[in-house]
Amino acid sequence: MFSPLALAQTFTIEGRVIDEENRGVAYANVILLSTDDESIISGTTTDDEGAYTIESVSLGTYIIRVSFIGYKEVEQQIELTQNRVLTPVILVEAAETLSEVEITVKKPTLTRKPDRLVFNVQSTALSEGNVMEVINRTPGVLVLGNNITVKNSNPEFYINDRKVNLNSSDIIQLLEGTSASTIQSVEVITNPSARYDADSGTIINIVMLKNLITGYQGSVFGRFIQGVFPKYSMGTSQFLKNETLSFFLNYSYNDQKIDRVNREEVFYPDNTWRSLIDRNTWSDTHTVNFNFDADLGEHDRLSISSNMLFLPYFKYLTRNNTQIDPALPDSFASFNANNLSRDLKHNMGFNVDYEHRFKKNNSRLIVNGHATLYDYRRNQSVESEYFLEDGSNLERNAFRTRADQNTAIY
Repeated sequence: MFSPLALAQTFTIEGRVIDEENRGVAYANVILLSTDDESIISGTTTDDEGAYTIESVSLGTYIIRVSFIGYKEVEQQIELTQNRVLTPVILVEAAETLSEVEITVKKPTLTRKPDRLVFNVQSTALSEGNVMEVINRTPGVLVLGNNITVKNSNPEFYINDRKVNLNSSDIIQLLEGTSASTIQSVEVITNPSARYDADSGTIINIVMLKNLITGYQGSVFGRFIQGVFPKYSMGTSQFLKNETLSFFLNYSYNDQKIDRVNREEVFYPDNTWRSLIDRNTWSDTHTVNFNFDADLGEHDRLSISSNMLFLPYFKYLTRNNTQIDPALPDSFASFNANNLSRDLKHNMGFNVDYEHRFKKNNSRLIVNGHATLYDYRRNQSVESEYFLEDGSNLERNAFRTRADQNTAIY
């Protein structure tokens, strides 16, 4: 039995990730998981020397999961009763084996530059999924649920060096709805230059593929995943190029239902609150990306690009059942809460760029015009019921809300 003081204590976990030659593995993901259901508790990425620190961890037993692209994933169980410095985790390079023949698949390459990491995924196994799956495997990027971080901060997203003006949930929907076969690389920029917004701390820049060969190239793709519920995506990519013009268009449709169930326990000095939370999400998402480049001469170029997200159907239902043991005196012993939201939104961003290269010193003049059109509607209903210890109904309340938001940025 642990005292309330012990339960309130938090500890720090430190360690190092190395390869078989005892060299530190930089930018490896270190995730802390619950031993009950392997839900994510916390996480971090290793520094240049392969060292990591996870702070503010409560007393308990956990699983440490370490992963890095091109290496086998490693897990170990730890019991935390004090600050811990763990023995180094050794990562072993992954290879696929068939009979006695070793098959080496083309791996993504990682290039370090003074201000960024360049993760090249073109024509690799990662290009078979969606862009969100690539981000999840990108060194230096940590994805915990729907939260994306770089060096413990939320990065700004750019596509071809143009800022994507979407909130975090829309960013994830855009990434999940875009085929990874349309991108060349992901750049993790930790020291942005003056070409980016002054308020951008860390940046993830997605570099789209360009058709380098004159002519036309097109493809269609589809994907189906059967989990608790099925989900599928489909789309097309089109490239067209001649000596002065190039055009790229990508469209994708994503249909999915996601079910998440969580059990939570909150300990108070006089009682314990136990909750079972069931979250269901239904969504239909359309994403469109296009880019048009025109060479106006030897030193001038005009570019028009757009990223568009359409969400005609989004439903979010949360069912919460909470039991209080022992019951609150002269009050309720349990309650149910249902929260249903229906959303409709679209977000369209447009960029026009004019670039002139000067002959003498190879410097550039860039003029940019941008527009964002955002429309969002939500209808929400919340119902709550409170019960006494004998199961009789104590109280019931409900309310409905409607939110409309229309934004234009130029």
